[in-house]
Amino acid sequence: MNFEELYDWLDKALSALQPGIINGDRLHEVNQPLVPAAVLVPIIYHPTHPTLLLTKRTPHLSKHAGQISFPGGRAEPFDTNAQATALREAEEEIGLSPSYVALLGQLPQYITISGFLVTPAVGLIRPGYTLKLDEHEVESVFEVPLSHILNPSHYETHPYQLGGQHGHYHAIPYREHFIWGATAAMLLSLCKCINLENPDKQGWHLRF
Repeated sequence: MNFEELYDWLDKALSALQPGIINGDRLHEVNQPLVPAAVLVPIIYHPTHPTLLLTKRTPHLSKHAGQISFPGGRAEPFDTNAQATALREAEEEIGLSPSYVALLGQLPQYITISGFLVTPAVGLIRPGYTLKLDEHEVESVFEVPLSHILNPSHYETHPYQLGGQHGHYHAIPYREHFIWGATAAMLLSLCKCINLENPDKQGWHLRF
């Protein structure tokens, strides 16, 4: 599958996605003030095995230290939209030039426990890109095969208790990495979106 074919395949699936807001495991209307933010969901083009790029945050950060995440952050007043926020943050955090990002659609927004309303913007990354990590925020980056992300059997659900309330969070382990929380929930949205668009031949079975 060449770059254009993969782009069209992903675009078809994402264009069928209905907008929504995810809070844990529930879709619901939000009535509380939230801080707008965005992340880039970067799918790396490889001719035979597309991957998804994730970052590991540095251990000294005040929020989400050491966790696996997408490049992204808080929206700024000069950002024209959520995609602009995602592209800017990706360039600041990992040095990914926006010129190498072919933007696709957006996944459902996600409400974090820290009070952010995060918009995940999906982009297909063209060959030839380079990265330069912001060492204050990003400890390392790694790639996960897209086929791993799109396999529903790889996802786990774990219970938690916080402030007397019970709930659960999603996780998707990969090698030594434990991907959980908001990042895993967004990946699960991508998984469901693509597999619903391919009911007879699920996305993770497709030969790229």
